[in-house]
Amino acid sequence: MHAPVPETGRWLRSVVQGYYNCHGVPRNLPMMKRFTRAALRHWWKCLRRRSHTSNCDWRRFYTRLARRWMPTLRVMHPYPEHRLCATT
Repeated sequence: MHAPVPETGRWLRSVVQGYYNCHGVPRNLPMMKRFTRAALRHWWKCLRRRSHTSNCDWRRFYTRLARRWMPTLRVMHPYPEHRLCATT
């Protein structure tokens, strides 16, 4: 909560990228979006709790911080029929 924003952004990017690497299978994009949205929401709430006069609304947070620090959402693993296709 008290760490600088770039340090927290780098850490959060590594956490979310690890989640994408593990759970980035086809047909799982809705759950990956939900995880990313929840992580961003918790980070936003922590930033808003830092001061009594918080001026960090969601739009400003998303355009300045979330787009900069969050990795791109994409499927990391191919479909099983493409991955397990062995030609000899």
